[in-house]
Amino acid sequence: MNADLLSTARAALEENRPGDALTPLIAVWRSVRAPRLAQFIDWVSARVESVPVKEQHQWLELARARDALALPGLLATLTDTNFDKAQDRAHALLDWIDPRIGTAALKLFSAPRYQTTGAQWFYERLFKALAVLRDPRLPPGLEAIAARMPQIVRNSYGPTLAAKLVEEANAMTVDSGDEGELRAALDALEPFFASERGDSERAESRKRELATQEAALRSRAMANPDDDGAFLVWADVLTEQGDPRGELMSLQLLEKKAGLGAEQLVKLRALQSQHRDRLLGALAPVVVNALFERGVAVHVELGRQWNHPATPEAEWASVRGVTLPDRHHNDWPAFLATLPKLTSVLRIRADEAEQLGRLRGGRQLEHLLLFEPWNIPESLEANARHLSARQFEFAPILCAHAGASVTLEASRSPEETVRALESARARVVRFVDGVHLLEPAGWYGWCLEFDSLERSLTVRGRFSGAPDFAKLDAWLEACERLKPSTTRLDDSPQRDASYLPLQRFTYPQKA
Repeated sequence: MNADLLSTARAALEENRPGDALTPLIAVWRSVRAPRLAQFIDWVSARVESVPVKEQHQWLELARARDALALPGLLATLTDTNFDKAQDRAHALLDWIDPRIGTAALKLFSAPRYQTTGAQWFYERLFKALAVLRDPRLPPGLEAIAARMPQIVRNSYGPTLAAKLVEEANAMTVDSGDEGELRAALDALEPFFASERGDSERAESRKRELATQEAALRSRAMANPDDDGAFLVWADVLTEQGDPRGELMSLQLLEKKAGLGAEQLVKLRALQSQHRDRLLGALAPVVVNALFERGVAVHVELGRQWNHPATPEAEWASVRGVTLPDRHHNDWPAFLATLPKLTSVLRIRADEAEQLGRLRGGRQLEHLLLFEPWNIPESLEANARHLSARQFEFAPILCAHAGASVTLEASRSPEETVRALESARARVVRFVDGVHLLEPAGWYGWCLEFDSLERSLTVRGRFSGAPDFAKLDAWLEACERLKPSTTRLDDSPQRDASYLPLQRFTYPQKA
């Protein structure tokens, strides 16, 4: 029976009819779960044109029909929807015995779209669909992915999903996968897949070669941070590969050297929004916002629930600044101390700052922004050249321990701003204060910066939008008590605390 089916498949392949070869190959796999046969099925399926199915009712109808030719289009859009609809799609795959479902599941778990506890019911249904396949490739594949899951899903759900993968892998009942008497027949099919096997081997070889080349280029650029030429060579190689990082590097290098035109600026923004995950690489699952320079991330803001790796990936080599989440674990300093170019940490607690200083062997950071600046240890002065705090009420504590370089932020009124600065100005270099001049829903506003060394007051556009000039005048009048020698209105492009590009603004001069 199986020999006849394989003969039918072979005849279809000889006549270049891959769609007709698919059904008999799947029928044989249902009786002999041979991994090599599953690979043949994947390759034959790739030769058949498929159309991604997005509409829910059409998706479910095709799944119920068990149309083998439609399956690739269904699997391609399995998670291109919300949790509830994806659950129904996974349930529709139950009892559909086809090795391509296992192949797609392994690919899905390698880069899961759903990374929160809300997806648990979708995964439960998908595991049920996988269990009935009895596919011998699945247990080792799931266990291998589970071992990498802390690097794939960087939040609290990562360990949960990893444990679930191991649990399901151990619970699966699978066939031996022994080719047995079919070995000769499968050997006879090998010539039909010489191209795919060769392409697969060449692709793996090329992948290893490119990874080695890029690692060398990255190391050279990181070792010579002031050498734009090293970044240009790296950019050229990436561009040849069609990697968007190459184009971003080239544009930002050009911006640094000669500036960009309007079309180039639009392209720059589009690259950062459309190719975010590719630009960030291993940082993508953990980073909320990022600032890029010369195509690499130099400051990152991390999500709330992330279990950091024991050792940083290559993408961390360029990171100079880290904004920690509001809530984070106490073991952050150990990870931060491994970052070679770290110069600033924002939203760090005082006890963590002290620990970080010890782990860095006394090497100072440029800037620490304290998240909870109370109980500041006396040794904190040696940990950073510049300290910031968003709460003005902690100004005396900061100034008592931090030397002359302190920035204060985020007061509640102009009077509070002036009182705090007057009480500590002998030890404060500058203050930066947000001035929200429009409705809170828009989060538009301006900020004031006072430099006590230059005695200058700068009104800076932090957010786009038309301001309430009456409120702005009230702030300026209150700040006149600081007796600035100069007051200037800065309309240069600025970045906000989330490191996102902002629009230019114009402040009209008083009559």
